[in-house]
Amino acid sequence: MPASTYSLPTWIERHAASNRPDLLGFLFGNHHRPKWLSSYFARQVPNPDPVMIFPIYESVMGVYDMSGSVSERLSECWPTYPNLRWHSSGSWADGGPESIFKVQGGNGSPPDSTSDSIGFRLVLRMDGGHSLDSSHPPP
Repeated sequence: MPASTYSLPTWIERHAASNRPDLLGFLFGNHHRPKWLSSYFARQVPNPDPVMIFPIYESVMGVYDMSGSVSERLSECWPTYPNLRWHSSGSWADGGPESIFKVQGGNGSPPDSTSDSIGFRLVLRMDGGHSLDSSHPPP
């Protein structure tokens, strides 16, 4: 039986799961729609939301909730500040800038920090390998 492990996704894996061939847009098109995801502007009182509250989009890989609610930690460090862990796609607490919600957007935070606006999603790796080619660094 093949061994399997779980880990944080790479930037390349997250981008592939987003179904965006370019790096310019949002997960749901080329324009920011703050009420289409769990962001600061979607509710009278912003809070984290349960999964599938905003099922406005689905990637070709069947992945939901890739923007808003909580931003998700990635395995790489933030490109501008290598001592910070990258988290991607904005959260319920983010009111802007719009670019934080883009496919290549996000922010960085210390690897050992916790927050109700940062979460994680795990990738299943069969045989302990990578699920996609992650040899190309993010922009």
